[in-house]
Amino acid sequence: MLLEHLKVETVIMTGVAGNMCVHFTANDAYMRDYKIYVPENCTASNTTPANEEALHLIRDVLKGSITPSSQLSFKGDTSNDIIDQG
Repeated sequence: MLLEHLKVETVIMTGVAGNMCVHFTANDAYMRDYKIYVPENCTASNTTPANEEALHLIRDVLKGSITPSSQLSFKGDTSNDIIDQG
């Protein structure tokens, strides 16, 4: 409700337990129609295959961007201000 009140349209998620916490948070964001960014080099899981599977699901099922952080640019404070160079 806070994000809705603040008129947030886009979320950028990073963290450990990519195949659990990050993935399920991305799923919640998807169900609430947020634009999702999970830079692939900013999340980790117990194993590389588990992390790769989580990123695959975020990209292909949740329609999130997994572009590496080095290829994202921020020029303002709205979702239209994120430049995905990936």
